[in-house]
Amino acid sequence: MIKTQFFILLVVLILAIDCVKYSTTFDQGSDNSPYEKEIWEKDFTIDWASGATERSIQTSEYFKDGYTSIRIEYPQGGVGPSEGGSQVSIALQEEDQYYMSYWMMFSEDFSFGSEYEGGKLPGLASSGLCSGCVECSGENGFTARMMWRTGGGIVLYLYHMDKSNNCGDNYELKYNSTGEVVTFTRNKWYHIMERVKINSGSNNDGEVEVWINNEHVLLVENLKFVTNGAKVDKLYFSTFHGGSTEEWAPQNTCYIFFDKLTISTEKSDCEADLSTEDTTNPAVGLKVSMILLILLFLKLLF
Repeated sequence: MIKTQFFILLVVLILAIDCVKYSTTFDQGSDNSPYEKEIWEKDFTIDWASGATERSIQTSEYFKDGYTSIRIEYPQGGVGPSEGGSQVSIALQEEDQYYMSYWMMFSEDFSFGSEYEGGKLPGLASSGLCSGCVECSGENGFTARMMWRTGGGIVLYLYHMDKSNNCGDNYELKYNSTGEVVTFTRNKWYHIMERVKINSGSNNDGEVEVWINNEHVLLVENLKFVTNGAKVDKLYFSTFHGGSTEEWAPQNTCYIFFDKLTISTEKSDCEADLSTEDTTNPAVGLKVSMILLILLFLKLLF
């Protein structure tokens, strides 16, 4: 009996050692303070960051896990990463495959754009971060970000060696259960989970898979990302409006809230906990609960 228990414990320990995991609930800084590069570095190895100081705030106004989230600002008229949003390149241990996930919520007044509606959302990548309408040569990596499109439609935005669109391929997300196109509404939390498997050698055997709120919405196979032996080794926390011209600009200053970012070699680490009711604004809920407790206390006193 003791030998059996020891063997089980040993297997669990081995599996734990083999698992590579990174995670944050964006609680490392102070409420209403910039979520700067130095704060990111408490949880991750950061290659570089832009917009973190100017447009990224830790806030308890809304959150999904822990007690705060980060709020990314998209100023009215701001297009591209130099004028809106934020970008952080997170270095990961090289692996053939990773899962990543995060919670996100568009603010209630979020502007999806102007004449053109669309903007970037975080995703897995590899060194070189092939993007920006350049050719993916096999030597300059890949990016597998998400994007919002017209009216909050969500797509996989993929740079790979065989892309048909110079500025990245769009893959529509559809719920398996209903066939409906994935569309995010404002002021509601959504959970995005992505899996990327790198291709072997020069073969077309790479894969990208996506889930929304744990429901399967996309599988892309037969992809060629690289030819130089590179692995999945980046999380590209990239979010901004555009495109690069004013037609993509938000019509008003608006925000996206992000919470519980996780990257792991194990799918279970990245799956959403959907056991509780939707907590669109748990901060307000907490305040309401405190008010009710105070009223009850006053009633008991008087």
